[in-house]
Amino acid sequence: MSRKSGESGNFMKREYSYVELTYLVNEWIPWIGARIARVTVAGDEISFELYKTGQGKTHLTIAPPLAWMGDYRVTPLQKQPPFGAQLRNLLEGKRIEDIRLVKGERIILVESGECTIVIQLYGKGNLVIMEKDVVIGALHRGRISGLAVVISQKLNIQEKEDPRNCRVPVMAIETLTAIGLGKTYAKEALLDKTRAAVSALFTRPVHPRVVLDGETVIDVTPYALHQYTKYYCQEFKHYNEAINHVMKNKSTLITTERDLQQFMARNKRLMTMIAAQELNLTEQKKEAEAKQQLGEIIYENYTVIKEIIDTIKEARKKHSWNEIRDRLKNHPIIRDIDEKNGKLILELRHS
Repeated sequence: MSRKSGESGNFMKREYSYVELTYLVNEWIPWIGARIARVTVAGDEISFELYKTGQGKTHLTIAPPLAWMGDYRVTPLQKQPPFGAQLRNLLEGKRIEDIRLVKGERIILVESGECTIVIQLYGKGNLVIMEKDVVIGALHRGRISGLAVVISQKLNIQEKEDPRNCRVPVMAIETLTAIGLGKTYAKEALLDKTRAAVSALFTRPVHPRVVLDGETVIDVTPYALHQYTKYYCQEFKHYNEAINHVMKNKSTLITTERDLQQFMARNKRLMTMIAAQELNLTEQKKEAEAKQQLGEIIYENYTVIKEIIDTIKEARKKHSWNEIRDRLKNHPIIRDIDEKNGKLILELRHS
């Protein structure tokens, strides 16, 4: 599992080599026949909870371009995305019928009933669901790392030459890397400068390890490599277990960041609501103060207001509104008369 150039030592994103995928998938084979109990999709992480009588439970996690089995748990979102709902409807309760690695490719095919789960583990990576060889859903659509993913179309998955059968007499690192062996394992093969070394990379006894430089994860390999002899290695029984260990620790950091982002988003929403409520309270307070002030003015001028109303009522018996308006033109309090709505516009002040 090689680090991408320019990457920090936090093991944030890696790609498997074809060698590593061979060891990885070999450990998946015993789970053929397992029932898919639950499917969880959260962002780019997909988890299949598997159960098999006599073996118990495990989680197949796909976080492109990585995939592994173990007890790593994907934290479900509050609202399941459409692709997640589709996977659950198609696969939950079904059994895994076959698991295989496409020859010479970093693509794993998992068969379940009429569905095929295509796990693309190079470049950006992807998970595609097919039914009768036709794409019916995908984590990512479009051209993903050279593979065209289009709904209702077939995937053009081509087998390549198995690196173990490579007939190149003199194998350069670039050649082996180009056919999917990976730069790390190309170097390892060239230490002996024989083609047999390539085949040996696929048959070495499994001694998985996490390669560490202090607290920084350098690599996770299915067995010891000469180029890592100067580093401390934490050993595990299974290759998937080693990857699961690293990803669980990485998940703690991701979860913390995700929780912080969710907290900040919730806090922002709450602050917006509080600000709106405070503004509303301020407006209500101003309105209440204005009404109280108006009430006090009316109370202070009650006698004057009543006299004006009574006078206009009497005048209305003998005069038109226009005549009344002309007579009150220079009145110190009356500013206008709205005869249509039956209103007097007065200018009152505190005494």
